[in-house]
Amino acid sequence: MTEQELIVQADNYPKYADLSRRFINVLPQIRELAVTVARGSMQEFEYEPSRLEADLKAYLFDFLEAIPSYETGGDLRYREPTNLVSILNVAWFIAVFQLESLKIRVDDGPLKRGQLLVRLDHLVLKAIELSEIRREWMGRS
Repeated sequence: MTEQELIVQADNYPKYADLSRRFINVLPQIRELAVTVARGSMQEFEYEPSRLEADLKAYLFDFLEAIPSYETGGDLRYREPTNLVSILNVAWFIAVFQLESLKIRVDDGPLKRGQLLVRLDHLVLKAIELSEIRREWMGRS
């Protein structure tokens, strides 16, 4: 059934509860199809737990020391700008689990967590900026 057919059917259907039930019943098949399409055409974009583990190993310490990462490790000749997804996922990990470990001075008190989150945001923006500068520079060399 096409999207247009579904819209027409929904417009003409007097019992929305029944239509909703039918939709809910096919959701597992929709999900299965979406996952198959995504894995077939965008597999390189899948962010697996092993990648988070590698990103944390590569970037967590620097982030906690307030040093924005912008390149992957390894041989200097083959370094790549840090992927945006890696930067954001390490930042989320810090925000959720290790915010108090962030080595940035803020005032103590009830607003301390908020201050740390704002400073973490600035650190993440700097990491993204450095990564994009490196990406631009690599494109011109």
